[in-house]
Amino acid sequence: MEENNAQLRQEELQALTAIFGDQWQLQSDNFLSFKVQKENSDLYIQLEVTLPEDYPCLAPPVYVLSSPYLDSREKEILCAKLEEAYLNCAGQPVLFQWSEIIKETFVEKFETYIANDEDNEDLSGDMQKILTSSDATTTSGPTVQVSSGEPFTDRKSTFQAHVAEVKSKEDVAAVLRSLFANPKIARATHNMYAYRIEGNGGVWIQDCDDDGENQAGSRLLHLLDLADVRNAIVVVSRWYGGIQLGADRFKHINNVARLQLEAEGFIKPKESKKPGKRR
Repeated sequence: MEENNAQLRQEELQALTAIFGDQWQLQSDNFLSFKVQKENSDLYIQLEVTLPEDYPCLAPPVYVLSSPYLDSREKEILCAKLEEAYLNCAGQPVLFQWSEIIKETFVEKFETYIANDEDNEDLSGDMQKILTSSDATTTSGPTVQVSSGEPFTDRKSTFQAHVAEVKSKEDVAAVLRSLFANPKIARATHNMYAYRIEGNGGVWIQDCDDDGENQAGSRLLHLLDLADVRNAIVVVSRWYGGIQLGADRFKHINNVARLQLEAEGFIKPKESKKPGKRR
């Protein structure tokens, strides 16, 4: 049991570091802290956590919550959410769920302070370059129609594909701006995408972005190439649920992407072969 707890703790800490970066700080083998703070501001919520040896199988984490901008009632509500999340995950790692609860509370409490730049804070560098390019940020930019597929959930991780027709990089930027105007999508753990545009003279304009999910964007671009998709962008949002999926996550990313591309007519659905008559 002790070895199992130690392995689960190690896997959880590796996942937290990969997803949240230096927001989680390991102070010692069993003591760590998570802090959400607005850049260049003293607005923050901090969670300090001590992990007992029996965590996660038998014991909950011991935590201390601090934020000078939360009153006692707000802290009580937040603590109740953390404890409810633990009960729902009893016997399993819970720090990812706690991280998401802290982040959501921070946004709800301080959204008037962070609304202006929240959409771009969680984007990768490549996405920010596209969204902030001079041609892409003009108020008279192109309007786009984005379709979103049905969410698919496996072991608490949810995947959702978004598809749109694009004929220029300006269209790509407009699609991304439209999607990230939705706070839920903007706060997804990963928003990987790929696009493929047929240019003049047989030249293809194409690119992709992993958004922290290694090789996910390039796999989406490979799907577009393989299916000869033209003038389309596909974005897949993933909300991580705290349980590592291994290679299954790539299968889910490609599956939801293909289904939505088929739904929008960019890929012809596979037809089932009818049995022929015997002669």
